[in-house]
Amino acid sequence: MRSSSAAGTAGGGGGFAAASADFKFAAAVAGFGLLLQDSPFKGSTSYDDVVVWAEAGLAEATVRAPDPVNSDRPDFIRLIRLVRGGSNG
Repeated sequence: MRSSSAAGTAGGGGGFAAASADFKFAAAVAGFGLLLQDSPFKGSTSYDDVVVWAEAGLAEATVRAPDPVNSDRPDFIRLIRLVRGGSNG
């Protein structure tokens, strides 16, 4: 589930980099779940990858009009960092 190989859009070009903020954030949530379960399907996904994806989803979503759903995204990023063992955030 690396960002360079993840399918970003159905039928569209550009891959993960061209994906919407919501897609990137959803990928972070899914990746985090796979890591927590130590799933064999996590591939080479790391907590660092998940943070990068979630932050991309947060940054791009913040540019749009404020949305109450997006207000939980910073808390999710802090949770990932907590689980990862990072103290910043």
